[in-house]
Amino acid sequence: MVQFIPVIYDIAAVILLLMAYSRGAQEGFAKTITNILGHIAAFFGALFVGKIGSALIYSMFLQERTLQFLRQNLMGSVDLSELVDNLQRASASLPLVVRNLFQVSDLTHLEGKLSSSMGNAAVVLEQELIGPAITGFIHIILFLIAFSILSFFAHQASNVVGGVCHLPVIRTADRFLGGLLGLLQGGINLYLIALAARFVLYFISKPPVFFNERIIMDTYIWRWIYQFDPFKFLQ
Repeated sequence: MVQFIPVIYDIAAVILLLMAYSRGAQEGFAKTITNILGHIAAFFGALFVGKIGSALIYSMFLQERTLQFLRQNLMGSVDLSELVDNLQRASASLPLVVRNLFQVSDLTHLEGKLSSSMGNAAVVLEQELIGPAITGFIHIILFLIAFSILSFFAHQASNVVGGVCHLPVIRTADRFLGGLLGLLQGGINLYLIALAARFVLYFISKPPVFFNERIIMDTYIWRWIYQFDPFKFLQ
């Protein structure tokens, strides 16, 4: 039964794409393209809000508390070599998208920086690891909130455009173009599903047999989407 799960996943992806094509064809070109452009703008707008907002929130409310916690509770009782080894292993196990979002830096020289920090090991650890990790987590939360709000306004804008804009073309052509754009929007939705799956699988220590990375990598459609990383274009 397990060997059929990847096939089921691919069939589900095809069904979602066909549904997106059908919806795009029904709504027409103008409304669909407005909806797509609105969601793309919402995506990058949410990234910007998350990046700026997370840095501000961390520096204003959390940075000093983090440093105080590290100085009081960690640095006197932690083996720096063992700590760096554990951090290296944890960082290597992170999916690429998660590492980008959590801003995990190169930890190769962290042990040397900690050893030569002259009593400021807490500052080094905060700047190199703890701070970026907390900022990245806040970034994710702000991104989800901002994307939901901006997507709502994008959907409302597409409804307005769809109600007042009538293209001077044959209805068949309008439906076909709308269907193609709907297919594109369906691809975006599949990527968002794959991104959510990455986060869920990372935080599940023992994923079920029907939902894990091995199953996903055995598919034909989801495998490509799962490995796609658009954040590398923003670096």
